[in-house]
Amino acid sequence: MVPAGDIESLRATHTQMEAMKLPANEEVVLGNVRGNAMELVAQIDPKGASMAEMDVLRSTSGEETTRILFFRERGLRDRSVSSARPSVVTIDMSRSSFCRTQPHGRPNRLQ
Repeated sequence: MVPAGDIESLRATHTQMEAMKLPANEEVVLGNVRGNAMELVAQIDPKGASMAEMDVLRSTSGEETTRILFFRERGLRDRSVSSARPSVVTIDMSRSSFCRTQPHGRPNRLQ
């Protein structure tokens, strides 16, 4: 897949993290990673876990964040192709600054 347009013009300060093992069920904040957009390349081995989660674009307090979730074998099964269930990746923006909720529970419109 090739990006539409000049992606290099969107890149600014580059932060590269070396390979690291992250503990299960524990939040690890990468304090030197900052910005309001990111290009992420990650290899995650969930071992036997049925789900893996990564919070990105997190505010300092943790109040705002965007979650990337991986669900092993929880997708819709296409029985015409295979009996196996595919894995699914989803993005949860419910705690993102882009998805603020009004008092009556309806999301604000993006400006």
